[in-house]
Amino acid sequence: MTPRGFKRGLTVRKDFSRMDAYYTLPNCNRKVRAPAEVEKFLEENPIYKEAGVSVSDFHFGTPKIMEDTIPADVEVGSSAKKKKMAKIEDDQKSLE
Repeated sequence: MTPRGFKRGLTVRKDFSRMDAYYTLPNCNRKVRAPAEVEKFLEENPIYKEAGVSVSDFHFGTPKIMEDTIPADVEVGSSAKKKKMAKIEDDQKSLE
């Protein structure tokens, strides 16, 4: 369960390869995306630590994106893989 005052959100990556979790911090529009960022926030704002909020209260796991929910016209895959494939294609063209 999300600690009081914090809001958990999920975003889908543009290539539909996965989702990313984040938490919106109370009283500001800042978002944290990793336990280390939560820890830093709690160190800077001890009132939350004193209220019993800890890093273990935050869960950054995300549900798996099911293939049948992805639009047919979207090419699925990581952007790093796409960049690597584009570089290989460019290298092959330069050898021709």
